[in-house]
Amino acid sequence: MLFSLIQATFVKVVNIPLAKACIAGPPVRSGCDSSMKQGLEIGGIAVGDIVNHTAFHFEAMQTPTSTALKLAGKTLLEHYADLLIERKDSLLQFSDLLAIDAYFSKRSFVDRVLEKSAFKLISRLRDDAVMYYLYTGLPTGKRGRPQLYDGKIDARNPNDNYLSICHQDAEIKIFSGVVYVKSLDRKVKIAIAHYLEANTGKTKAVKIYFCTDISLSGWHIVKTYKLRFQIEFLYRDANQFAGLEQCQARSEQKLHYHRAGGPV
Repeated sequence: MLFSLIQATFVKVVNIPLAKACIAGPPVRSGCDSSMKQGLEIGGIAVGDIVNHTAFHFEAMQTPTSTALKLAGKTLLEHYADLLIERKDSLLQFSDLLAIDAYFSKRSFVDRVLEKSAFKLISRLRDDAVMYYLYTGLPTGKRGRPQLYDGKIDARNPNDNYLSICHQDAEIKIFSGVVYVKSLDRKVKIAIAHYLEANTGKTKAVKIYFCTDISLSGWHIVKTYKLRFQIEFLYRDANQFAGLEQCQARSEQKLHYHRAGGPV
C-alpha cells in the first residue's frame, strides 16, 4: 500500500563563497544541528511503501526566501500546500493518503489542501492539543444550541466510552475514535499512542496522531505516520552517494535539476 509524504529538509552549501548572495539567502534552520546554518531548504515529496517500509523520491523544490514569499503574498505553509495542490493529479495516481510532518498540522495548511484536492491527511498533533469528545446522547429538549461536545480529552487517561483500543502489544497501546480538534476546527479520527516501558508496561510517552479520513483505523494511522521518516533516508543516501550537497551552480533552474536528479 502506498502513500505520499512531504518533508522540509536542510541542505548545507559547501565551498561556495557567494552562496549567501546568489542562492542561499538568510541562514536556514538545520534540524540535525539544532541551529541556524548557511544553506538551502528544500521541500521534498516522496511516495512511501507501507508493506516494504521504504520510500521513493518524487520531486524536490527549493524553499523560497521570506522576501520571495512576501512578494508572492504567501506564507510558508501556503507555499508548501500549493506545491502539493499543483502536483495532486500525479500524486493521487499513487494514493490519496498524504503523511505530513507535525509542523504542517495547522488549520491554514490542512484547510487549503483539503479544499483544493482529494488528499486524506495523516499527521501528528501537539502533545497539549485541545480535543473534545463528541456528544452522542439524545437531545435534551431545552431551548438553545444543541450540545456538541461531551468533555475535554486527557490523552494520558482516555475515556473508553468514546475511544476504543484498536491495537495493543508489548510496546504500544492505541486508543482511537472520532473527536473534535480545536486547533483544526474540524472532526478527525485520532489515534492516541501510549508507548510502554518494556519491563513494567507503564506508559512512558504519549503521542497523538490524526487522519482527516474518519474511516481509517488508528493502527493504520500510526504505522503510516511513523513510516514518514523513510524520506530522510532518501536525502541521507543522496548526500553520501549522489553528491546532493556538492552542486556549485548559481542558476535556479540548474539547482532544481540537480536536486530533482540527486535523490533518485
